[in-house]
Amino acid sequence: MSHQLPCFVLCSSDQAPHREPIRARLEAKGLRVTFFPMVERDNITDRNLGSYINAHKNKSEYGDVLTPDNVTVALSHLNVYRHILNHHLPGAVILEEDADVAETLVQLLDTKSAECLEHMFGSYEPVVVQLTHVAQAYRSQRRDIGNTLFKMMRPYGTVRQSRGYFVTNAACHNLVKTQYPVWTSADHWEGFVEQDIFRLWALTPNPVWACDPAAELAPANQPVARPANLLDPVHRAWDKVVTENILVRRLPKHPPVR
Repeated sequence: MSHQLPCFVLCSSDQAPHREPIRARLEAKGLRVTFFPMVERDNITDRNLGSYINAHKNKSEYGDVLTPDNVTVALSHLNVYRHILNHHLPGAVILEEDADVAETLVQLLDTKSAECLEHMFGSYEPVVVQLTHVAQAYRSQRRDIGNTLFKMMRPYGTVRQSRGYFVTNAACHNLVKTQYPVWTSADHWEGFVEQDIFRLWALTPNPVWACDPAAELAPANQPVARPANLLDPVHRAWDKVVTENILVRRLPKHPPVR
């Protein structure tokens, strides 16, 4: 496709034997990709880890311990955001190297089409669109995407372990401005929404997933527990009875778990 939205693949190696199977897998689905090198894991050690972390915000807003791996991934995503800003790109898709995609994703990347993700939001709007599966979304906050099978929905609850997402220029600006020094993992999406860094949407059915289904079952870091509030039991009851039964719906997972 000659007019494709930029699609970056974060890759842990610059060696052809590592990259070419990834390229072949994605090109078979119609994607033209650009590999983006991850920060070298060996550069982040236990000794220098603290120089990359906002320890106070990490403790107050996230709570879980950030490991060298967490910081390496977060810095790698920040480098892609800086690239998008430096090259004045309206937006881009970012994929992990273990991502697989639906053949229908390519129709959302054609910048000459009104159905392109780039045209759903202005580059000045801070927006991220999750392309991997989100468990639940609000029923009322939905947008059709032309004549495609996809719908854009606002996620409800925890959103973690994304293998791919679309990000606007404005969202990149906000992430670069607020995420360094690192205070949380790169995929703490609901935390970024709480901080008003961007608005979060998700595509259903999800067009991106992990090549290895077992990878999606890996435990995710959990955010810090908030101080108890007298109204917490009321809020939990409301969420259980009203929100989860009436206001939100569960989203199908693609491909279906076998």
